[in-house]
Amino acid sequence: MSGKFSLLLMSVLFVFSFIQCKNVDDKKKAQPKAEAKTNNLPPLPDQVYSQLYEECDFIDYIFFDLPFSLSQNEKPSIQQNVLFIGREGLSELPHGCKAMARKFFKIKGIIVLEADVFMDGKCNYFVFYKDGKAAYLNKMNQAGINFYNNLIEQAAKMNPGNSQ
Repeated sequence: MSGKFSLLLMSVLFVFSFIQCKNVDDKKKAQPKAEAKTNNLPPLPDQVYSQLYEECDFIDYIFFDLPFSLSQNEKPSIQQNVLFIGREGLSELPHGCKAMARKFFKIKGIIVLEADVFMDGKCNYFVFYKDGKAAYLNKMNQAGINFYNNLIEQAAKMNPGNSQ
């Protein structure tokens, strides 16, 4: 039991070590794009996926309905995060999905790619934007679903009066 508690405690501390206060102006700038033009988008090209895995040195999240933002700057965490992106695309988007966050991938201080994160029971995917336009569409893998579910659970514990 002690080992399970230690593992749980370490997981919670890991998540909270990256939590920062939300900036309202950043939230307004990062509102999700319309999803109408995201059908029939190709998945993230292997070259872009590899570049993110090898060169990305900072990931920022702005959550639209959670009481925090998240930044990652440690290479193992960033690489694990990139691996949340499934390699397959989607042939059709579920209807009624709402982005939970905007994700920014940075290399040497420059945002090289942005993504809206869609995650709930029927919507588990990323819409990637290049030059402000929807460019790629990828499924989220199970590790990503688990990660975002954990964040949602932690947010609920931080703000128990909020039913989101």
